[in-house]
Amino acid sequence: MQKKNLIVFHLESLSNEILEEFKDVLGFIRNIHERSERYNNYISSATSTVMVTSTFFSGSSNCLDHLNSFSPESNVCPENHLVDIACEAGYSCTRLTYPSIPPKDKERLAKWGVWTEKHGDCLYYEDEQAFLSSIKDYCNRDSPWLLNIFPDISNIAYCDFNTEEKITDIKGRLSHGYATLDRIVRDVYCYLETTKLLENTLLVFYGDHGDDLFTHSFNSGMCHGTDPYYEMVHCPFFLFDVSANKENIDRYELITTEDCKNIIFSKLGMVTTTYQHDYVFSQNLFANQAQSLVMCKSFMVFDGEYILLVSRFGLEMYDCRIDASNHNNLLSFFTLTNDGTLNINNVLFSRAYPHFNKCYTELYLQEIQNRFRKLQPALIDWVDNKYSLIVNKKNCFNKKYFFKIRKRIYYWKYSLSIFTYIRVIKEMGCKTFWLKLRKRTLVLIGHK
Repeated sequence: MQKKNLIVFHLESLSNEILEEFKDVLGFIRNIHERSERYNNYISSATSTVMVTSTFFSGSSNCLDHLNSFSPESNVCPENHLVDIACEAGYSCTRLTYPSIPPKDKERLAKWGVWTEKHGDCLYYEDEQAFLSSIKDYCNRDSPWLLNIFPDISNIAYCDFNTEEKITDIKGRLSHGYATLDRIVRDVYCYLETTKLLENTLLVFYGDHGDDLFTHSFNSGMCHGTDPYYEMVHCPFFLFDVSANKENIDRYELITTEDCKNIIFSKLGMVTTTYQHDYVFSQNLFANQAQSLVMCKSFMVFDGEYILLVSRFGLEMYDCRIDASNHNNLLSFFTLTNDGTLNINNVLFSRAYPHFNKCYTELYLQEIQNRFRKLQPALIDWVDNKYSLIVNKKNCFNKKYFFKIRKRIYYWKYSLSIFTYIRVIKEMGCKTFWLKLRKRTLVLIGHK
């Protein structure tokens, strides 16, 4: 039986949120997505491109965890690398990137084993047409072949690359990058279709992360490499095979970047894949990487509905069914004891307007507590396991962070001037009023 060719499309800075938000310029990718086998609960293993690509090819999110900085100084040789296995199976392999990346980033890819000389050509282009022409040339080699097509043009650092237009706003800059990505995917697809190569080629698409445009924090000016909130790591992962049966193309099992390699080889008939996750995890820095004023190390667990995220600021928990952008930390409505018991903040609930209590019913609060009781130890165990694999531990994550709730910068009450208080109380029909100091707060009390 003839082996299928394989194209792995890296969809730079493309989360599911962005795929929807920029649908006007991502029409072709969305069209393929709708005709593909879609893994709708795919969670990217990190918010950093190099960390995700390392996990994608190695099948492990632990390969780089022992590194204590982002400098390309150490050599990493992941075992069972996707390209190593493909080469052994007779595939010729090539990685093509547009536009080119800085020399230090190239060194990082090689030293960290993402793509080395033994894997095959690793080529960089400054011109889009030269990039596409080279892809087409490599598609005409003897089968089977593997192409890793890496259009970095949708990275916010390059999204206005090679444009003569004067783009004044961030929406326009991002749209230009995503439109270029979409055009590249369309041109490659149409070439494969025209030359009949599509019938014997498996197309794999994966997004590495989204972009947080400073909605959670300033992040020292970074849009990714930041905390792994759901909107950052809920990314597209889909496989297109024109010759395959298209039944049941929506899949909802929990998967992560660690599963991609075996899913691909299963589709190629090279392995039999079984995976079943109660939880999947993500991170933004290497486990052994130092915290700094610039970078805040954080880890996340997801059960298909809720995420629990921990950083040095404490714990955050979100219901992604109704808060996919992760802005309402549910733990703000609870207190957390030193032994990890989550208790309802009854004072808050007793003073809240009925709308709040209609949202946070007794049953829903119990559900949050039950999920927390499962998510917290699962996250602790996963982080502990990461450190157990590191020989020279330098920057271990402090366990006390798992037992405090991140303080919410939030207007719990709106302050008013004393004159506004008096006017409001008079409008309520109060004839007398007086001031009283209550728990260091000056309170105006009125009586009818």
